[in-house]
Amino acid sequence: TLSLRGEEAGAIFGAALEASGENPLARATVLLNFGWTHERAGSRADAERAYLDAARLAREAGATEIAARVYNNLGALHHQRGALAAAQEAYEQGLAFAQAAGE
Repeated sequence: TLSLRGEEAGAIFGAALEASGENPLARATVLLNFGWTHERAGSRADAERAYLDAARLAREAGATEIAARVYNNLGALHHQRGALAAAQEAYEQGLAFAQAAGE
């Protein structure tokens, strides 16, 4: 399996963000994946920043399916660290976006 850590992940995702230009959907997708990579590496603060940026861009793009995934991941991140109110809020937002996407 491919494992991206530290500077390697930063370089790859940085290049992907640059390639996505001003496209908010592409940028949201890259940041969603970057957040997941940070989360798996144990960098929860970096994961949260990436997820929050991805959520903003997904909303701007009207990308309800991506927003649903981002908020679900953000909810799980909050849940893991015991921030249950924040987790519930993120899960509820994710559910709203999923329903809007027809899921």
